[in-house]
Amino acid sequence: SGGRLFPQPLLPTWDMDLTLKEMVRLRDRGMRGFTISDKPHNTGLPGLDSSYFEPMWQLGNDMGLVFNFHIACGGDKKIGN
Repeated sequence: SGGRLFPQPLLPTWDMDLTLKEMVRLRDRGMRGFTISDKPHNTGLPGLDSSYFEPMWQLGNDMGLVFNFHIACGGDKKIGN
């Protein structure tokens, strides 16, 4: 890829304390960004604009890293209904 592609690990957003620790660990290993579901509310988590996710957004901003949204993941409850 000539250095154009970067690994984007998934974060364990079901546990915010673990998410924050993992973000630091992965950044220290050279990661430049993370991947998260675009629909956490479909798995029982709050929406991405909730206060639950504020520490994650703040840490990502403080570290200068990016978030990528894995669309169509997160267990769409409408499938099969």
